[in-house]
Amino acid sequence: DDLSRGFRQAADAYVADRFPIRPHLIAVLNLLSMLVGVSGSNRVIVGRDGWLFYDNDSHLGDARGDPPLLGPQIRSWLVTVAGRTEYARAHGIPYLIVVPPSKETTYPQHAPAWYHGPGPNRSALVLPKLAKATGAGEVLYPYPMVRQATDAGQETFSRLDTHWTGYGAYAGYVGLMNRLHAMGLTEGPRPMSDFQRVELGLRGPRDMALMLGVSSFVTLDYPHLDNLAGEAKRRVTYLSPKEDWTGPLVIDTGEPGKPILLMTRDSFSNEMLPFLFPHFSRSVLAHNQDGFWRQDLIDRFKPDIILLEVIE
Repeated sequence: DDLSRGFRQAADAYVADRFPIRPHLIAVLNLLSMLVGVSGSNRVIVGRDGWLFYDNDSHLGDARGDPPLLGPQIRSWLVTVAGRTEYARAHGIPYLIVVPPSKETTYPQHAPAWYHGPGPNRSALVLPKLAKATGAGEVLYPYPMVRQATDAGQETFSRLDTHWTGYGAYAGYVGLMNRLHAMGLTEGPRPMSDFQRVELGLRGPRDMALMLGVSSFVTLDYPHLDNLAGEAKRRVTYLSPKEDWTGPLVIDTGEPGKPILLMTRDSFSNEMLPFLFPHFSRSVLAHNQDGFWRQDLIDRFKPDIILLEVIE
């Protein structure tokens, strides 16, 4: 009843105020649960060998291809891509979609036992083929490149974070720059030796460990590759009061004569950006949450290449 519910709420508040180690006990309980394969968050799936996977309520459905895309969804997507491609082409601007693979497609062996691996009809495989067959547009899914790097022993994803590491992002970058080079738009990718591995320590990405509240109890291993010379030359201008990576911004790279890139993006872009600095004189960046197609930025900055980066 209302009285007992009110008492429980008051007791919880009392304990939280007067028992400061309570959050640490919760974290320990979540850690113990994780070690036996049980998650303390509905956004985190505990896999094998201490690996964590993000759950968007589909239980890895995007990788499994469940639910499958329906005909109207496919037609709507193709029409949208074709419209953007035609507009860009009419203004002499190439338009390309790049789709980083997810952790569960790249490391299925570390996912939970009920996950039987990526599905052959998942959207990230089907839609690029349809876009090519219909002429709707250019879509790059660099899964083969990331898979090859993974099989070669590079840690392309980490146990505790959703995103690809520097090695995974480099593999995706190689696929992207090879495609742009084949289209006659840029030079090819730089060798990995042009970039530096930077140890992030406790500052490294570990979003799912943070979701579980166990980040202080686990060992972080997240290889990050950087372009220190490029970082030293770049100049960042924010285009709105939101002065973080999710807000629209312009990076002038100090590389005159190179093309101008406009990229709408998600968080997977962050590890790939250091590799892109040498190839563009200016990168105009905006988060997908503000729109996948930014006509205002196209009109203002007159990009030479429009890129949409979005996780599969």
